[in-house]
Amino acid sequence: MIYEEGEHEEHMINNTVHVTKGLKPTDVLLDNQANISIMHLMLLKNVRPAPKKIVIKGVGGPQLIVDQVGDLEGFFEVYASEHTKANILSFAGIEDMYKVTYKRGAMFIVHMVDRDVKFKRKENLYMADWVVDSYTHATVQENALVYMKEEYVGQKRYMNRYALVGTHPPTKPCTC
Repeated sequence: MIYEEGEHEEHMINNTVHVTKGLKPTDVLLDNQANISIMHLMLLKNVRPAPKKIVIKGVGGPQLIVDQVGDLEGFFEVYASEHTKANILSFAGIEDMYKVTYKRGAMFIVHMVDRDVKFKRKENLYMADWVVDSYTHATVQENALVYMKEEYVGQKRYMNRYALVGTHPPTKPCTC
């Protein structure tokens, strides 16, 4: 392809993703090597023409020309394409907006005002099913991953003591 000067901008996404065939259309990858975000049209609102076309390049050279943007609810404007092989969120863009915590080997959690979005490790990538994970609350097991192991083990030991004697832990401090 030959491009005229000023006709487009080039952006790099480190897409050495070998599992794109296994990704669902609603899976979103949190990528610390991406300098832009791109999503499928179905996950966006207010899709419109981009001010300027971009060419998204990866390891294999030019891959996708994108000329649309859309709004990712709760986040920011992202590039939009119905041909993207993966939905990519730039980690830096997310980190600029929200607190992000990390549980080594398990997940990144983006702490939004009204919810937490968990990008769980799968196939050496951190991803969230946008339809499911972006609007769910943490389960007890997921919350346990966020706490220090000692805190979790201590709390579990505390609860087991009451289970052994067949009672529940007190809900209020003892005023004995």
